[in-house]
Amino acid sequence: MKIAFCGVPTVGKTDLINEVVKIWPSYIKSVDKNGELYSVESRFDIGKLDKIMDEFVNSAMFVEGKKNIVHDGCIIDALAHIYMFFGMHPEANTEILAKYHGLVYAAIQYYDVIFYIPYRTKFKRDLEKITKEEFLYLTKLDEFYAAIFDEWKKTNKSMFPFDSKLGCPPIIEVFGTTLEDQVQMLKLYIDENGDAVPPQQKNAPGVTKAETIDSVKEEGKD
Repeated sequence: MKIAFCGVPTVGKTDLINEVVKIWPSYIKSVDKNGELYSVESRFDIGKLDKIMDEFVNSAMFVEGKKNIVHDGCIIDALAHIYMFFGMHPEANTEILAKYHGLVYAAIQYYDVIFYIPYRTKFKRDLEKITKEEFLYLTKLDEFYAAIFDEWKKTNKSMFPFDSKLGCPPIIEVFGTTLEDQVQMLKLYIDENGDAVPPQQKNAPGVTKAETIDSVKEEGKD
């Protein structure tokens, strides 16, 4: 499968991905050029954000054969940061957003599943480590991630390719405030071989209820 993790900087994507490649050694980490996304300078430079979006699009649409690939960040990250930019610069021309929506629509269907880690799973720990300004920035940025996630849950067909040949992958919110809890949740969706869990297997240790990747995909088509 081709899977990706998204969420604000410092939310724990890399730590969780490191666990994924340990538990499911068939997965390899994609080498995405997304470091600029998390620099302070990029937050205020739509040119850099545009370049980052293009890199994520190319990474999503690149077919690595039958390999199991896990991406640390994806086009959802780029789109959330772009939304944040326009939120901070209301004078900017928002017509260009149609271009970014088109890029997301075209590229997102190449993932099999996207896992979204909300900032609330970590913000209490961050309060003691970062400045108030940075905390407020990350909290606001996560609101844009949540808004994108809500549009997916609404099956917004103008934004997501639910009716395309490849279809739209599920975007699954990862719960749990500890790495161990989050790993247990992933096991609801990924079997021991690294494949999608069959629809009839819906429970994992320590978790009471969740949908499988296939059932989430079907729900999105309704």
